[in-house]
Amino acid sequence: MKRTKFGVYIRRFIPSSIIRFIDPTSYLIEKFISSISHELPQGGMILDAGAGEAPFKKFFTEHKYVAIDTKWGEGDWDYSKIDIMGDLTTLPVNSQVFDAVICTQVLEHLREPEATLREFIRVLRQGGKLYLSAPQGWGIHQAPHDYFRFTHYGIQYLLEKVGFTI
Repeated sequence: MKRTKFGVYIRRFIPSSIIRFIDPTSYLIEKFISSISHELPQGGMILDAGAGEAPFKKFFTEHKYVAIDTKWGEGDWDYSKIDIMGDLTTLPVNSQVFDAVICTQVLEHLREPEATLREFIRVLRQGGKLYLSAPQGWGIHQAPHDYFRFTHYGIQYLLEKVGFTI
C-alpha cells in the first residue's frame, strides 16, 4: 500500500479499529512501537533510524527522541520532524548514547544493511535495545532504493554476525 499525504490524513481521522483492516502491517508496527515506548526508561535516548515522517514520535514524549532519515521516501512525505538528515551506514552521532534504536521497514532500502546494524551496535549504550522490522513479502517500493527482503533467519544471522544478542 503506497503511503501518501492522503493516507496520512486518513490515519488521523479513521479509528485504529478500522485502520487495522485497511493497512494491517502498519497497524501492527504502530501497536508494537506504542507498547515498547512504555518499557523504555523515562528520559532515555531513542533513535528512530529511517524515521520518514516520524510517525512514532508521539509515543516518546517522555524520552529524548531523535529522528534520522536520508529523505529518499515518497516524494510527498513531510520530513519536517526529522532531526538529522544522514546515512544510516555512517550515523553522525557519538558512540554509546542511545538506550534504544527503532528501525521499522527500512533495512530493505539499504545497500549495506550489515554496515547499518554495526552502526546501531556502536550508538547503543551497554544494555541498549534494537527494535527492528523488515518486510519479507512486499512488492517493490521507493525505487530505486529497494534492495532486499528478509526472512526471520536472515535477520537473525545478520544481527548475530554484528554482535547483537537476541
